[in-house]
Amino acid sequence: MIDSIDETALNSMGKPELQKYLDSLFEQAMVMVQLSANWPVVSYQQNVTTRRKRFTKNTSITPPPSPPLSQHDHTPGTLQQLTSNSGHYYIQRQSVHDDVSYDQLREVLLENHSLNEQKYVDMLVEAKELKPLMKKSDTNNYTDAGLYWLGFKASVASPREFVELVATRELTNNNNSNSDDQDQQLRSFLVVSQPVDTTNYARKSHVRGKYISWEYVCEKRLQEGGTQQTYSGNGAVAVEWTCIQQSSAGGWVPGFLSDYVAANEFYKDVGSLINYIKNKKK
Repeated sequence: MIDSIDETALNSMGKPELQKYLDSLFEQAMVMVQLSANWPVVSYQQNVTTRRKRFTKNTSITPPPSPPLSQHDHTPGTLQQLTSNSGHYYIQRQSVHDDVSYDQLREVLLENHSLNEQKYVDMLVEAKELKPLMKKSDTNNYTDAGLYWLGFKASVASPREFVELVATRELTNNNNSNSDDQDQQLRSFLVVSQPVDTTNYARKSHVRGKYISWEYVCEKRLQEGGTQQTYSGNGAVAVEWTCIQQSSAGGWVPGFLSDYVAANEFYKDVGSLINYIKNKKK
């Protein structure tokens, strides 16, 4: 099964416990971004590189959060480390953009992330916030989190629904002592989607699926006269968007078919989002 959290465990968390759980998810996200950069490339289409990797079942993919939670400071349901239990591929896509800005991506991907997905994800027909869990005003670390229902239209099977914990956090480079003054000004943010185990919120004729995903958007400096894949020097600033996902469609759809479709369709969301942003400017 894809790693998930039970809704009962989620609801039982107080603010400090929830904060610690979200911290662990964001830490795992950064580890996955770093690991996925070395996965095998399966395609390069429309300036989007797609990679994928399948881990041996029950393989530990990411280390426990640091510092680890002690036995006396453990929240039931909290992920101590990410393991591969489903057999599905992890799929990564990565793209670099100098035709849209960080602020434009931030407006769509960081602010109201799930509700905005309807505007550029073709198969998504409805996104609904079920309950807010944390707002930026509650914390000092720029974190939003909520429980969302997402409904996707049918293609060759019944419509799919997903119940997800979606959390976003804007990052700073203030703790990076190796960064120069210019790099201190570069911005980035994370989006984490974690499936929630629950029998609630079911819609008639929908099949419940699961997906886990991590998104990382960051500013990068380009070399003057360089390519979009070279980041150094005092050149212009571009934006890199990395997304990693593992999904299970649920129902009778076999895993190999679900993975095949995901690997071949994943890159299309990039072009859809860029077109949405450009058309919005007109």
